[in-house]
Amino acid sequence: MIDQLANIRYSSLDGILDTEHSHFQLKHFLKVHKQRSLYKEDRGFIATDQKRLVAFSRLVPLNQQNHFWLRGLFVIPEMRRRGIASQLIETILEELHQLHRPAYLFLFARQTLEGFYSAKGFSPLEAADLPTELQTRFEQARQKGHQWTAMRWQTHSALSSSASTIASS
Repeated sequence: MIDQLANIRYSSLDGILDTEHSHFQLKHFLKVHKQRSLYKEDRGFIATDQKRLVAFSRLVPLNQQNHFWLRGLFVIPEMRRRGIASQLIETILEELHQLHRPAYLFLFARQTLEGFYSAKGFSPLEAADLPTELQTRFEQARQKGHQWTAMRWQTHSALSSSASTIASS
């Protein structure tokens, strides 16, 4: 399976949409796979296999500084269960670590995926502990019958501590 994944590239959409993937290709991918459009303030992340989009996710910045919502993680059906979602999550988390300050990432996980996200360092939390702008969305989804679990990931405080120690040396 590792050989099959050797051609997969993971990246942020920053600066590559105009060169590797036209805006049209991305919009087409999202439409075909019934994913929401990418908004101007969103940070998109993709996985490609020889220039073919195979996975997409987005980070939505929230009103509080360094708070983000992982809104949607989609891998095309024929590429699932190969570790692509895991690697895409790792790419996103690495980018958040590079902020060199505490960052928080929230998501709504299907109950069947709680273990997947827990293995990546996410912890379940009560709806009341979500940022205000996500509480309403979460409750509306629950009222529509979605059986989601609110989860949070945060950068380790050791990263923040070591960065400030280096800065003060």
